[in-house]
Amino acid sequence: MKKLPVLCLTLALLLGLSACGEEEQDSVIDLVQGNLDAVYIGVADDSYKELTGQTAEDCADAYRNNLEREARFFLDYYGYSGEGLEDETLRQVELLYEDLYQKAVYTVGPSARLDDKTQAVKVEVSPLDLFRLAAEDTELREELFAPIRQKYYWMNFECTDWSDPDLYSRSPYYAQCRADSVAALVSLCRAHLDEVSAGDPQTVVVQVYWHDYGYWAINDVDWRTVDGLMIEYP
Repeated sequence: MKKLPVLCLTLALLLGLSACGEEEQDSVIDLVQGNLDAVYIGVADDSYKELTGQTAEDCADAYRNNLEREARFFLDYYGYSGEGLEDETLRQVELLYEDLYQKAVYTVGPSARLDDKTQAVKVEVSPLDLFRLAAEDTELREELFAPIRQKYYWMNFECTDWSDPDLYSRSPYYAQCRADSVAALVSLCRAHLDEVSAGDPQTVVVQVYWHDYGYWAINDVDWRTVDGLMIEYP
């Protein structure tokens, strides 16, 4: 599962629903579905924007922010600091996630009223297995990293703490080596992108509650749980 500190994505997308009897259940389903679509696949239709009061720019910002957070998690996952990382390198990782999330599999609904101010919405997520496929392909990884090790032959890759942000200020070669290594990891993952499959559906009951300020909001812990199931990280 995905580490939690990078997952608070959607607070800006929870505005504007009114409590209105039987329409509440449809509204909260549309809210959860719309947030998932906007944040993960970059789709926000007119009905969702009208429902939440968000603009196309708001939704695009949420989508871009998620891609950046995913890219920085990618660095953490593989043991690299993101300190001072070149925009071009980060963008390579963002584009990988952009393509990966087009394969996302999730369904939303039904919903049920828990009390006057709380709705429960069923969300099923099927985790994507890209990083398991990449981890298992040790042959391609070695092929991609062999020229990097040769290029930076004086570095001890196994003993270097690549997660230390101070490392990259010691010599420009560390930053160059990181950029080359991240590019190699992206290539490793992209080599298996077409093979990605979705695992068995995992169910999360997401609570949507009526906020004191007068709008429906998604429980943040539940949202993090959903996010943590989107991609399998072995």
